[in-house]
Formats: sequence, structure tokens, C-alpha cells
Amino acid sequence: MKLNNEELYDLFQRKGVENLFHANTVATSITFIEQGGLLSRHYVEENGLYQTPQTSDDIDKLFDVFDDVFLDTTDLHKHFSRQNHYGPVLFKFNLELILDAELDIWVTKDNPINWDRHSDLEDNYFHSVEELSNEWDSYDIQRKMFTVRKSGKPILFEHLE
Repeated sequence: MKLNNEELYDLFQRKGVENLFHANTVATSITFIEQGGLLSRHYVEENGLYQTPQTSDDIDKLFDVFDDVFLDTTDLHKHFSRQNHYGPVLFKFNLELILDAELDIWVTKDNPINWDRHSDLEDNYFHSVEELSNEWDSYDIQRKMFTVRKSGKPILFEHLE
């Protein structure tokens, strides 16, 4: 369910999305900083780097998202006026990040921890930017998770604000 990066960028502009966010623990964020970019949990594990364990790791492996990097379209800490469940460090990126044609961006319809074990891949992701646009207000902000699928390398900080 790879989405067209340019169409997604245009949709974000129409919806008033100005940035993408990634929250994490201090320890995992130090690894990102040392490596020069965001990394998938799989990449960190495979390369013997440090990351804080997450309760969703086994589920992420089961649903083949352990090698993805997750981004949000809002600062969930600010949006919900509570601590961010993923950690106190927040990376804020400008939207030009998604114009990188090498990034395969998929958008979930819900957090993978809520997926049905027997669901099809097609049930868990938006199929197109048009579908995402049409359903934008039907899904809570925290359910639409923007994932960079299997980048195999750091998502560099050149777009970090």
C-alpha cells in the first residue's frame, strides 16, 4: 500500500499538516543521534545498537512492521495533554521529508497493536492518497500512523527541525 509521496505531500498541505513527528525514549534517541537519523527497531537490533524494549516488539514482528519507522502528523503529547507513551524525546521533521522518492510511505488505519491476527494487509492500510483524503476525518489522529517501510538505512536528519 505504498502511497504516492507527492500526492501525500499535497494532501498534508490541504489538511494543514505542517510537520511529522517521532517520539522515543532518551536512550533510543541517543542511538538515533549517534547514527544520524531515525532507524527501524529491526535495524537497531540487527546492527547491535541500543534501544529501549517496547511491549509492541513481538506484535510488530508478527505484523511485519518491525522494520518500519513510524511518524505522526501531530505532536500527540500536545494533542492529548499527556505524556507521550513512546518517550519524552520528540523529533520534528518538515514535510519535505516525504518528497524523498526513495521512501516508501504507507499509512495505517490503526495502530498495529490493535490489528486482528487474521486480518489481511489490505485491511490495515489505506490503499491510496484519495482513500486517505476521503476517510481523513473518519479515523482518529493517533490511528493514522505514517510508516516508512523497510528503508534499510537511517532516515537522515536533513529535514529535522
